[in-house]
Amino acid sequence: MKTILNTIKIDKKIFCSIFFIVLFTSYTEAQVSENAKSEISSKSPEKSSIPVFVNTGNQELDNKTYLEVKNAWIKANPEEYRKILNNKPIEVSKIEFDKMPNEKQNEIKNHPEKYILK
Repeated sequence: MKTILNTIKIDKKIFCSIFFIVLFTSYTEAQVSENAKSEISSKSPEKSSIPVFVNTGNQELDNKTYLEVKNAWIKANPEEYRKILNNKPIEVSKIEFDKMPNEKQNEIKNHPEKYILK
């Protein structure tokens, strides 16, 4: 080891620091992914609970983890997912609303649970 350090002329402290940074970084990324998944699971203790996004500071990893957990939840709970999609209100812009016939405008006004005017 001493000959390697002498050959590349790196101080032992610098070499060890770089080695541990590289080692710790690779371990931390894998651990963050597992921690995020377990945190999502702990926030969703029931099988049918909707997964939540966990921000660990690593946006790319957080998005990937959330997508994996969300897709698994959708596969495990297709009926609940369908209910969520069907209950989502339809957004209608003010410009679109003004162009609609009176009957449609009245339907939108009379059903605020189905429509949101923007």
